[in-house]
Amino acid sequence: MTSENAPDDPTRPARRPWVRAGLFVAAAGGVLAALALLDVIPGGWRLRTLIVPQSVQDQRRRAEHRADRLASFAEEPVPQPGGTLFIGSSTIERFPTGDLLSGWAPVNRGIGDEDLNGLEARALETAVRLQPKVVVLYAGSVDTRRAVDDGTWTSPPAIVSRAGALASELLGLTCVEKVAVLGILPERETGPELRARLDAVNAGLAEVGEAPGIVFLPTGIPQLVDASGNLRPGVSADALHLNEAGYRTLAPLLADALRSEESPGPGSRGRE
Repeated sequence: MTSENAPDDPTRPARRPWVRAGLFVAAAGGVLAALALLDVIPGGWRLRTLIVPQSVQDQRRRAEHRADRLASFAEEPVPQPGGTLFIGSSTIERFPTGDLLSGWAPVNRGIGDEDLNGLEARALETAVRLQPKVVVLYAGSVDTRRAVDDGTWTSPPAIVSRAGALASELLGLTCVEKVAVLGILPERETGPELRARLDAVNAGLAEVGEAPGIVFLPTGIPQLVDASGNLRPGVSADALHLNEAGYRTLAPLLADALRSEESPGPGSRGRE
């Protein structure tokens, strides 16, 4: 008896050459797509953009970077108490604190692209673990420039309120004697909407810096920002980050701000 799948079965339609070619092309395309997605061959970024929305990819990238940074922090030995904790987003992560502010015993805990949600989740725990005498805080930059994941924007008053509350909570730790709040940097091409948000946030942060034990260091200074309110190309690595020259300009100003007045003792801040 002949099988119904036998090649000489006259009732079975013959597979045409173009069908076989189509199957081969589809299989080859699938293999190439898989290799591209895995970045084995070029084209992965464009292909992923077609398959996964860019916003989702950005969220994943930020989460992966955050996880990598937190893992690297966990592997570092705990420094001696009494140093200076630098904490915030990419302006802090990129800050060569060890080279430019070595006399302040800096401990850099910056995480690029970190918004207030991420900062609030780790700042106090980090300070309790490291026991710094001084904290340098860069908070609200990401929230000022970018909408949250659901597409809504955090208002400047809300950004200031949360950053100010975080500064106060850090200052409330028994080990911390001073908190320096950095002003939010502009960009090389700061549009009118962003400039208005930056102005409002920085004005609010300046008021936060009037509290005992908290100092505010503005970054919209002529050495870093031009007359139009844009970040100077000569001190920036890209659209919104400082380069080495920018940090060399900022570092002594920050050191002066930290030395500007004697840190008040616990009693003078009402912490008996």
